Amino acid sequence: MITLHKIRRSISDAWYYIRCKCLHPHNVVRISTLPPTWVDRDEVMLHGCFQILKDFIEEEKALELIDWEHDERHRHTASELKELYNWWTAKRPARVLPEFERDDDLDIEEIMSLMSKSPNKEIAEERHRLEDEWQHEDDEMLKRLIAIRQFLWT
Repeated sequence: MITLHKIRRSISDAWYYIRCKCLHPHNVVRISTLPPTWVDRDEVMLHGCFQILKDFIEEEKALELIDWEHDERHRHTASELKELYNWWTAKRPARVLPEFERDDDLDIEEIMSLMSKSPNKEIAEERHRLEDEWQHEDDEMLKRLIAIRQFLWT
């Protein structure tokens, strides 16, 4: 038998679904560190996962709401969360390629000029070495984040 409560619940559930689908989807990750243009999927995966971490800490206030002293696993996870968040928001953005290691601010013309010039052999080798090192670091940090993903809920 259909009751008034079931009808109200069905309408409420339908309205919630419509709101989530059209107005405020909860299953969409808006990646602030990537341009709105095409980006290779490996970069989307990296940036998407760390955007989720950033949202978890900043928007859900997870470090404040969860008892991270509950046991050793929670303490370890809190430490990992803080370290990964700091790496993503401070250390990783501070990376600088050798051809851009200057103290003064570059305007767009200087940047384009530097990018169009053929780098000397030493700078090219250093750039390649750094890019490999950074790729490895990105992979390791992503693995660490995936290892604690079961704790990313509030």
